[in-house]
Amino acid sequence: MSLPEVLRKQVSDLTEQFEECTSELERLYAAKRYQNYLTHRKETLLPIYQAAFKLMRDADPPYRNEIFDALLAILGEEIGEEVATDICCRTFKPQDYRGKTSVLEDRRVLREMSEEIDEEGEEKEDPNTKSHPRSHPFASFSLGPSIITAAKSNRSARLVHDARCEISSVRGRKSRSSRTQRADVLLNLQLSAGGSCLAALGRTEATVIHPKDNQTNHRYPTPWVSFHLPKRSDSDFNSLIKQRKARFKVGLTGNVSQMTLDEQRRLIFVADEDRIKSFQWASADEPYFSRPIPKHTMYSKGFDGPMTAFANYALVRAGTGAAAVWYYGDLKTHSYRSRRFYLLRGERRAPYFIGGKMYPDGELDYDSHGNKYPPCENSRGSPEGSVIAFVDDRKLKPHIMRVLKGYRYAVLAAGRKEPSCISIDLEHGGQTVTRYQGHSGYVTNISTSPADQRVFLTSSRHDKYARLFDVRKPQPVLQFTAGQAGQECGAIALAYPGGIPTVFTASRYNQDFKVWDVRSRACVYELGTDECKASFIQSLTWDGRDRSLYALKSHSKDCHGLHDIDDKSKGYKNNTGSSSYSRIYRYSFKDKPKYSMVIDEEFEGSEVEFSGEEDSDEE
Repeated sequence: MSLPEVLRKQVSDLTEQFEECTSELERLYAAKRYQNYLTHRKETLLPIYQAAFKLMRDADPPYRNEIFDALLAILGEEIGEEVATDICCRTFKPQDYRGKTSVLEDRRVLREMSEEIDEEGEEKEDPNTKSHPRSHPFASFSLGPSIITAAKSNRSARLVHDARCEISSVRGRKSRSSRTQRADVLLNLQLSAGGSCLAALGRTEATVIHPKDNQTNHRYPTPWVSFHLPKRSDSDFNSLIKQRKARFKVGLTGNVSQMTLDEQRRLIFVADEDRIKSFQWASADEPYFSRPIPKHTMYSKGFDGPMTAFANYALVRAGTGAAAVWYYGDLKTHSYRSRRFYLLRGERRAPYFIGGKMYPDGELDYDSHGNKYPPCENSRGSPEGSVIAFVDDRKLKPHIMRVLKGYRYAVLAAGRKEPSCISIDLEHGGQTVTRYQGHSGYVTNISTSPADQRVFLTSSRHDKYARLFDVRKPQPVLQFTAGQAGQECGAIALAYPGGIPTVFTASRYNQDFKVWDVRSRACVYELGTDECKASFIQSLTWDGRDRSLYALKSHSKDCHGLHDIDDKSKGYKNNTGSSSYSRIYRYSFKDKPKYSMVIDEEFEGSEVEFSGEEDSDEE
């Protein structure tokens, strides 16, 4: 298709400018005026590259191929990565915008048995499938190590792409007294933006069993939060959710399911249908608290959706057709000083209740065996500071909401059973900026990264793909085949170890997760360490500072023969409704992982460390 006159003129002007620029660069380089060469390249060549990239990206799809071919000399220039980030983005290449979405397949090939055995009956060694000597023994690599784009000097990226990982995990607790059975249910796992706090949200479900007929009499939940501080050497990951002293009860009486973190304020926000509570894990001048301190209570009735925090400014929670905003500077804080302290100051009572006292006794679930109520917060909470309507979609009820980097106050939101997600500008009246489409089913996960603020990753449980978007384009640029036909794409994570764009995807019916090198457009390997086929990953969280991937996984009760509570042996009927348990995995990528296997004999003097994972994480 021939280009319109306007586009032909723009292509011609850019080509002419590029030829003049390259001629001048060649002259400066031949004269050994290297400093002038670098200055001219930065001041003249880079604007031409930027204009060419923008012209192709913003053109209508039928014209992109012809524009790309005409500007190939410009777009093929090797632009430094640190500058390319400012020009376009560090994740995509210009050719990714030529036409339709590029589909990335998992091309790991399993060799036939006849190809693996030589004429003498010994196993052949294929150099193309050879992994690093300290790669995890259960990592299944793609053919050909040349697909890895990270240089050997890029330590962070090579550790991840070589699967040099050490695996540890912690699991939820179960216990039983004479007539009460308690079990943990993990609901959410999140890492703060700066990586200083890993928080787990869960609840303990206690079931009271009647002594006469062994039937379930009552079940009441107690929500709690536990956290781990990866930056502190005295914070032990193995204590996360494992010990009672490592968790604290949030004091909300409804169905607690939402959580978000604010790195700058060091706050953990937890919410039920009507209220939000915040807890501070450290003060502004860095000292960490032995136990988190309750800071705020907010009243959010009518806004029971997901939350997101704008760093050091405000908290936003979605409802139906609108979002409520609480500004940190306007919120009242809890004070837990003794009553005597305020009496000495001449005050009649301590300013304890925020927004007045609330009497939620009718909402509480009573523990008939323990003869007590779970602890509860009696403050009604501070009202919202403002309400922002979703002016372009008054029926939108988000179930996922993420801060959209690169904009001042904008969010990415996906509605329930919606096959698309939208970007909403909260600063300008809740207008919809872009609607992103591409999934055949409703969007279930959104992942972003501060390393590239113009890119985000989505997945849907109704198809087998994860999709990578440029925020400026309504259609996905890349599409990853996370599972086989008929499988669902589950948890996802977007990461940049060593600056190399990397995607983690998990399928509900496959191994643990797949690792994709975005630049090489290939699946590097799949790591599977769990023999339990009835387990699946609920969420993936990447910690760039410690090069660790955290996974929240749900297991069947019968996995690995683990029966923490044998109901039949004591005559109890299995009426608890709890047939699974949760476990948090940490995949730490290290030079010398504890659980690895040396497979190359040329590395003399190296230790042979088998993966005999100890049961140190078991109860």
